[in-house]
Amino acid sequence: MGDDAIQSLITEWRAVNDKAGELIIEKLGPYVFRLCLHFTRNPDNAEDLAQDSWIRVMRTLRQFRGSKSDVAASFRSWLYTVVKSVFLNDWLKRSRRGKRENSSAAMNSEIAWKRDPVTGELSPVVLEPSAAPDREHEKNEDSDHLRKTLDSLDEPCRTMLILKYFEEFDHQELAEALGISKSTVDHKSKYCLKALQKKLQSGSGGGV
Repeated sequence: MGDDAIQSLITEWRAVNDKAGELIIEKLGPYVFRLCLHFTRNPDNAEDLAQDSWIRVMRTLRQFRGSKSDVAASFRSWLYTVVKSVFLNDWLKRSRRGKRENSSAAMNSEIAWKRDPVTGELSPVVLEPSAAPDREHEKNEDSDHLRKTLDSLDEPCRTMLILKYFEEFDHQELAEALGISKSTVDHKSKYCLKALQKKLQSGSGGGV
């Protein structure tokens, strides 16, 4: 099935043709699953994310505004945006509950800042939960403040920092997930980290 056929199916699906929707999911299902696997790095979690993403697609399909010159390509880009949004919203919901369902311990732990002894730069790090009761409340407040500030960042900074520092994506994985070159990853991550630090220091809740 070529891009012209996909473009035709998108038009039919938007006209509430369920059969067309089934064919699009069948055709682009592998693409969406690969995106989900990039973000979750776990096949089971990727399946769940793909299912949730397709549900979001069906609910918001009328919001899709594709390029007239290449509807199929712009639809793939829109699918990427949907998958990323569903992934981040789920991550942040778990963060607020202080829970994690994957192998990382970040959500059940505390988040703090660590200064690099060589560069002097600060970056967020995950700490084991404190055993000292008199410090637990204070650290939980600090952790909650960091998460809320992270949530308030504009894109792509929010995604960049979540994937790099909490999901521990390497440079190649970040480049693929964000659709940027590996050479851009370092520059962009430093810019986003400084934006986060600035917002934390100012107490701002607006965008970058």
